[in-house]
Amino acid sequence: KTAGEASLKEYYEAHKKEYSDKAQVHLRRIRVGIPFQAADAKRQEAKKKIEAIAKELKPENFEAVAKAQSDDEFAKKGGDLGWVVAGSQDPPVEAAIQGLSENQVSAPIETAFGYFIVQVLGKKPESVQPFDKVRSQIAEKQLLEKRKKDFADGKRKEFETLLAKGTPLNAELKKYKIDVKKTGPFSIGQGFIPQVGQVDTILDAVFELTPKEPVAKKLFFYQDNYYYIRLASVVPAKMADYAKNAPEVEKALAGALENQLVSQWVADLQKNATVKKVLSFDQKEEAPIS
Repeated sequence: KTAGEASLKEYYEAHKKEYSDKAQVHLRRIRVGIPFQAADAKRQEAKKKIEAIAKELKPENFEAVAKAQSDDEFAKKGGDLGWVVAGSQDPPVEAAIQGLSENQVSAPIETAFGYFIVQVLGKKPESVQPFDKVRSQIAEKQLLEKRKKDFADGKRKEFETLLAKGTPLNAELKKYKIDVKKTGPFSIGQGFIPQVGQVDTILDAVFELTPKEPVAKKLFFYQDNYYYIRLASVVPAKMADYAKNAPEVEKALAGALENQLVSQWVADLQKNATVKKVLSFDQKEEAPIS
């Protein structure tokens, strides 16, 4: 009742597809199936049967013929599929439907699933529900979205306050049935976190944690998610592993340093560099560029 009219109409205009009824067709059909990977003889047999059916068909006897001759689950209903969304049938059938007006019967249609004959009993064009009809739905949806956002923002602030004090969130998350998942072990040389990815801000925070201070002081936002970081365990590297892992670590560090230097160089270039172009109208001379 208190929702702003302008806001509701703006949402309605931006999401009209959600409040549209798609075009529909009321169909009857007769099907003569073709077994999967059928031999040519079987296909010819099915084709002859559908052609024979087509010869005796009229709009007024379609229901009776469908009950007697069709071999799909709609036969007992006289081939009546009811109202179906336009575009939902096999492409050859859809093409035939497009050319039929109300009560007309198609010629035999060949598809990968067999031969069909269809009758159009009615057509409904696509229509958009008027704003007044869906106003309350939009208002309710906006209200629920706002409440969810307000709740999430409020809880995030509460969690951030606890984290700033070094308090783990496990108990709080358990209230809302949010599982704390372990990543499994990984090293600084890997450059990424299992189940998370390569997120430099999170990586930096992870390697600042210690057994005495195991909880990151804030939540980290990445790809529409907030991440809570708590150190589960530390496995010290064995001296024997240093030599074995040295090339991998050196390569990773070298790559990281190279990326950092390139990024810094590009930033400096964008900030300080200028391009001057000196054009000469003397065709004999080249135009120097500095």
